[in-house]
Parts: sequence; C-alpha cells; structure tokens
Amino acid sequence: MAINYNDSRLEQVEQEKQEALNRVDENYGKMISESDKYYEGLVEQSKAWAETQAQNQQKQTDFAIAQMEQQKEQAKKDYIKEQSGAYTDWKKQSNEYGAEAEKMAAAGLQNSGYSETAQVNYYNTYQNRVASAKQSYDQIVLNCNNGMESARLQNSAALAEIYAKAQQEQLSLLLQGFNYKNTLILQQEEARQAYDNIYYQRYLDVLDQLNAEAALAEQIRRSNQSAQKSANFTKNIGNSIRSAFDWLSSILPDSEQWYDGSTLNSLYEYTFNDLGLDPGLILTGIV
Repeated sequence: MAINYNDSRLEQVEQEKQEALNRVDENYGKMISESDKYYEGLVEQSKAWAETQAQNQQKQTDFAIAQMEQQKEQAKKDYIKEQSGAYTDWKKQSNEYGAEAEKMAAAGLQNSGYSETAQVNYYNTYQNRVASAKQSYDQIVLNCNNGMESARLQNSAALAEIYAKAQQEQLSLLLQGFNYKNTLILQQEEARQAYDNIYYQRYLDVLDQLNAEAALAEQIRRSNQSAQKSANFTKNIGNSIRSAFDWLSSILPDSEQWYDGSTLNSLYEYTFNDLGLDPGLILTGIV
C-alpha cells in the first residue's frame, strides 16, 4: 500500500521545521544587524576623533603661523620706524641751520674740511642704520617664513599621522566586525543544520510509522482478501456438493441408503477430506 506523503503528520513536521529555521534566521539576523551597527558606530567615533585631533592640530599651526605673521608685520614697522628715525637724525645733523651747524660755526669749523667730513659721516651713519635695519628686517622675515614653512610641514606630518592612526584603527575595527559577523553566520548555519537534522529524523520517524501502518493495512487487506477467496471457494464447493446431493437424493429412494452405501460414502469422504471439511456438514446444512 502506497504512503500518503500529504499526511498531516508529515506536513506538521515540515511546518515545525520551517518555524524553527525562521526563528534561527530572525535571532541571528538581529545579532548580525546589531553587530554591524556597533562596529559602524566605533568606526564613526574613530573618524570623529581624527577630525577633532586634526582640527586642533590645524588650529595650533594656524596660531603659530599667525604669530610669525605678526612678527613680520612688527619687524616691518620697526624697520620703517628705524629708517625714518635714521633719516630724521641725518637731516638734523646735516642741516646747515641746525644745532650741529651752529656748534661748528661756534668752533670755527663751518665750511671747513672737517665740516665736509662730518657731513659724509652723517650720511654714512644714516645709510648704515638703514642697512642694518633692513638686514634685521630681512632676517626676521626669513626666519618667520622658514618657521611658517616648518610649521606647515610639521602640521602636514602631524595630520598624516593622525589620519594614518585613525585609518589603522578603523581597519582594525572593520576586520573585527567582519570576523565577528562571519562567526555569527557560521553559527547560524550550524544552528540551521542542527534543526535540519532533528526534523529530518522526525520526518523519517513519521515515515517509519506510516510505513508500518501501510504494511499493517496491506496485511489486513490481503488477509481479508484471502479469507474472502477461501469463503467463496468453500461456498462454491459446498454448492456443487449440495447440488450433487440433491441430484442423488432425487434419484435414490432413501438418502440414508446412499449415505450408508460404500460407494457414495467413499466419494463424499474423499471430497470433503481433500478440502479439509467435515462430511457431516452436508447433512447439517452448514455447507
């Protein structure tokens, strides 16, 4: 007898299996989603830290550069002031009507060789002061420019270090997240496989039960069929014998005589014994 694979018990096993697998997928889906969010949050924190550090570093560099720019501006003002002061002093000293000229006149040196030498000295002093001021200014500007370039280079190096450190940390976090996610996926597959095995065995158990029920039903069917065939056969033989008995009864004067006769008696005994029946059944009417 064929198995009914649409049996409700098999469908129940499949339904319970699917529900178990759905629970596994749902639980691990939540854990994987939470893990992704956790590591994404750590990566974002690392990026924010790097941006904050970079901003602070840039502010320090900008402040240092701004101070050097101020030094340059102050040096320029000092140079202009010294240049103006040197010029003013030279003009005072070289003025033929000025205090210095009066002193020379009082000493009788005006319009003398000494006076001309003094004028040259005044001018040279003026030129030397201007040149010295210019040299000092140029050196300060050079030092400031070098300092600013050095600050920019150091700033670039510091920023690169900050971002390199942050990127390394972010890569490490991403790798940790990737590995943990893979671990969860493997655990999910193992859990699914475990439930697959459990419900596969349950399915086989139900199939064994259905096979046993089908075998028993087939056995009962065959037994009933055999019993029915035996009953039909016995009934047909009985009918044939009864017909023969009726025929003999019609031609013999007394049924007891033919039953007691050796020939008929042997005939009936042989026939019924061969069938496994009691010859007396004819007379009792059972057959």
